[in-house]
Amino acid sequence: LRENVPRVIMIVTDGRPQDPVAEIAAKTRNSGILIFAIGVGRVDMNTLKSIGSEPYEEHVFLVANFSQIESLTSVFQTKICVQHMCSITQHGCDHFCINIPGSYLCKCKHGYILDSDRRSCSIQDLCETEKHECEHICVNTPGSYVCQCYDGYELEEDGKNCFIEDYCAVNNQGCQHECINTEDSYYCQCHNGFILNPDKKTCKRPDHCALKNHGCQQECVNADESYFCQCKQGFTLNPD
Repeated sequence: LRENVPRVIMIVTDGRPQDPVAEIAAKTRNSGILIFAIGVGRVDMNTLKSIGSEPYEEHVFLVANFSQIESLTSVFQTKICVQHMCSITQHGCDHFCINIPGSYLCKCKHGYILDSDRRSCSIQDLCETEKHECEHICVNTPGSYVCQCYDGYELEEDGKNCFIEDYCAVNNQGCQHECINTEDSYYCQCHNGFILNPDKKTCKRPDHCALKNHGCQQECVNADESYFCQCKQGFTLNPD
């Protein structure tokens, strides 16, 4: 490419394109190429606008026949035969510098927005600006976003909703000791030597002395997993 020479494409059409052109045209414009779209005859203006650069009144034209294209010569000379300010100045544009008559402007890649300094580009936060419909977490990516789920959940095939894969991963479901997953739910379980309280979540040591006929003549003392008998002061325990 020659230095200080703007990159320009002129598209002339007298019908409707057979293939999608909007996406290809957008990529071309974003690369810094100026596109003039000229329609001849009964061409759809929206189609021309999807191809041409902005502002449309300077880059999109509709003429009655091919001979009228010659009348646009002076317009093209004015737009094209100017100093290419992006090449002869330190523009400082993060992504693209777009030449305009006597000056320039900065433009960002798809998925980015121009900052207030009109030069720098930042990733557009689509999680904030669009209705993403993520059930749990929306994660921004350049030009798009993805949905993620909380711990213990998996993403549905729709890419937006979440289902529980590991019930116990969600704060252990409040179980004091152990959380046990089942096929469609969970339950709490206590360590050895403990029993589950009526709330089905917390645990306590069982009162063996109260639960069974311990047979102690004087005092019953609870141990971790059982109990033992002891005598009051001044007495000794018999072999039984």
